[in-house]
Amino acid sequence: MNTCSQSSSSVAVLDVAPDVEHAGARANTVDGVGSAIGAVALGSFIGLAAGLLAAYRIGSDNRLTGADWRAATWGVAGAYLLGAAILSTGAAVIGSWLGRLRRNASAAGANPGRPVVMVLACFAALAVYGASGRVLENVGLPGRVVLLLRPALALAAVLGVNGLAREIGPSLAFVARGRVLAPCGAVVVLAYIVASSAAAGAWSRKIAEGETRFAETTRAQTAAKDRRVLLIGLDGACWAYVEDMMQRGELPTLSRLAAEGVAGPLKSFQPTQSPLIWTSMATGVGPQVHGVESFTAYRLPGVSDPILQLAPGTGFHKLLDAGEAMGLVHRQPVTARCCRKPRVWDILSATGVPCAVLGWWATWPARDLNGVIVTDTFFYERHAARLGETGEEGATGTVSPAPLLKDLAPLRVNTSDLTAADVRQFMDVSDEQLRAMHAGRYDSDLIDSEFLFLLAMDRTYRNVAVHLMKSAEELRFVTVYLRGIDILGHAALRYGTPLDRPPGSGPYADTVRRYYMYSDSLVQELLDAAGEDTTVVLVSDHGFERQPDGTFGHDEAPDGVMFARGEPFRTGERITEATVYDVMPTLLHLYGLATPEDGKGRALTRFMRETGAAGTAPRRVATYGYHLSPIVGGAASPGDQEAVKRLRALGYLDKEGQESEGE
Repeated sequence: MNTCSQSSSSVAVLDVAPDVEHAGARANTVDGVGSAIGAVALGSFIGLAAGLLAAYRIGSDNRLTGADWRAATWGVAGAYLLGAAILSTGAAVIGSWLGRLRRNASAAGANPGRPVVMVLACFAALAVYGASGRVLENVGLPGRVVLLLRPALALAAVLGVNGLAREIGPSLAFVARGRVLAPCGAVVVLAYIVASSAAAGAWSRKIAEGETRFAETTRAQTAAKDRRVLLIGLDGACWAYVEDMMQRGELPTLSRLAAEGVAGPLKSFQPTQSPLIWTSMATGVGPQVHGVESFTAYRLPGVSDPILQLAPGTGFHKLLDAGEAMGLVHRQPVTARCCRKPRVWDILSATGVPCAVLGWWATWPARDLNGVIVTDTFFYERHAARLGETGEEGATGTVSPAPLLKDLAPLRVNTSDLTAADVRQFMDVSDEQLRAMHAGRYDSDLIDSEFLFLLAMDRTYRNVAVHLMKSAEELRFVTVYLRGIDILGHAALRYGTPLDRPPGSGPYADTVRRYYMYSDSLVQELLDAAGEDTTVVLVSDHGFERQPDGTFGHDEAPDGVMFARGEPFRTGERITEATVYDVMPTLLHLYGLATPEDGKGRALTRFMRETGAAGTAPRRVATYGYHLSPIVGGAASPGDQEAVKRLRALGYLDKEGQESEGE
């Protein structure tokens, strides 16, 4: 009897235990959901508050009123709120998961505090990482040091928040160990907050000091104003292709430049994104210093200054694309406002050298200059106007001085102006293919969508350069950027390269080689307009090569080209070990100006004659500081959307968010 009772009791206990266990699990689940909702609500509130504060500061700095003020407020507050909601949701999920792993079988209920601490830790890490970049760069630290310090400071922020949580209540901390490490992290974060606040407070003073230093440095120097220099940029021109074609006699102009001067490969750097490299050529410093770090920038509605550039591999492009789709942010090609360092023409202009700058990346809106700027949006403006998107009245900041736009506008070539004969000198295409090209659909073959565009663009800037050099003899420094070879490399190298002899079959098999030959003729036209006494420097940012996946690109930074001819340079020598950073100091040296010590390059005097001003040892100056001369123009160019569509069609924008750092 007793045995039976004992057995019955045992059975009853066994039957009830699962119910108790399920009830506890349900309670844990309910508590966990409640904790997650609380974490998301708190994170969203923090994000909205931070967004409103940021909107107020941005609006005040830009003196916004009316509709612009409301657009900026909604834009930045919405962006912060969206980001906060996503981050806090992720933090809540991670916090609940960690809590479940660490909870033993006897624990009841979830810990509602831990997800909140994780939310705060995420925000602290993002805030420190985001704010530290510019602060560290502008206290004089090299770019590589900044790259190492920013993640370390973000980690210190996480450890600091965790350490403070342990002091409040050990169960709140999401890192169980490290009793010494966590408090140390808190100390580091507090010290960093104090230091960064002081550095941020001195930011405006540093800009002002940089302006003063730029003015004083350039005023103390006198350029050799009688020398005329023509700088030609051929984006994507590959030394391997050029050298082979010169040996075959297919590039007579470049062959003559090499024979009468010096020529050779020009080493580039990664990531091989055109705006980064061309701006580095013009400033002599790296992207982390000059500020142009990608193809595009994001800005808020009604705000002129970009708020963010997206470097390759950051992983935030999808989030920002969603913000763009909702109208919270606007994406546009990088602008002159992104560049924080003086470019070579800024320095020459300040020393009294009249300059003309034509088509370079990130020159819109045009800054004040002693001379002429025809920005990188000049061609896009007319193209957008022909598509019915805008008119000439919307082209503010496209050209400086602005009245010159009326004279230069007729020199622009539109894709509809190009005839079948213009196209068939490069490829053997049918009438149907020509019609497809004129349709210019972005989802079609790249040859169809891009060829007429690149040909019209190169002809446009060729026309402007020839016109200005013939009509404005006072211009002493002229630079023109031609982009066609690069775009065509991405679009047509897969059909055949200039090294293929004989060329393969198909209408596009010989297109790239023919365009190199055409570019050679464009260079000759520029030389004829410049005159025989002009010193000529021709460069490219990178070459092309077959990549491991069989496509053609420049992820590994194959060599570009450099040619230099004129009285200062020797003849018949091969350039060796020159880099894109050497272009700016070499140009300054041609005018007898000092090389900045804060730059990465050096003047290529080893390829110059030993007599004459340019043959003397380069003078040195500490820095030209930061140069932020007035900018003409509004927040957006009417051609922005056209330019963004082109970049997306070529695959540039996809790679901005990937680990691959080509293009």
